[in-house]
Formats: sequence, structure tokens, C-alpha cells
Amino acid sequence: MPSLFMEVEEVMEKTGTKRAKAYSIIKNLNKTYSEKFPYCLTIAGKVNREWFEFCTRGRDSTQENSREWVEKCLKELEIEKQKKEAAHESNSNN
Repeated sequence: MPSLFMEVEEVMEKTGTKRAKAYSIIKNLNKTYSEKFPYCLTIAGKVNREWFEFCTRGRDSTQENSREWVEKCLKELEIEKQKKEAAHESNSNN
């Protein structure tokens, strides 16, 4: 079973980037993760596996910078959350 956190080598492999860029991606992902989920743990130099997978799905390393991509993912996450809340309210009212 894979660990909860990914280390830089795995990020390098999955994104096709060099070490410095992989650390930059990790830093940006951790920053947005802690902003969105302030109660969750982040570890410098590692990134939550599920967050990484969510933010990089369908993306290759030639696309827009990681901060823009993460912001785009956050918007998608917020839309999904609103849909679930609306469905829950609809079920509660019936």
C-alpha cells in the first residue's frame, strides 16, 4: 500500500520534471492544500498523495504552471462540494 505522502523522487517521476521544479510543485500544492484545508497536516518536501493526484489528473508537465493548475483544481473541488451539498439539502427537504 502506498504511503499517504509522496516524496520528491516520485513527484519527479510522475511530472517528468527535475528536482527543483518538483520541489516547487510540492511547495505550491502544500500551500494551496493548507489554505483550503487548514486543519490538515502538510510536510515540507512531501505532498499528500490524494491531493497530488486530484490536482494533476489529466495534466502533463507542459501545461500552465502548477499554481494556476492548482487554483483550477480548487475551483473544480468547490463546484463538486456545492453539488454534493445541494443534493444533500434536496434529500433532507424531501
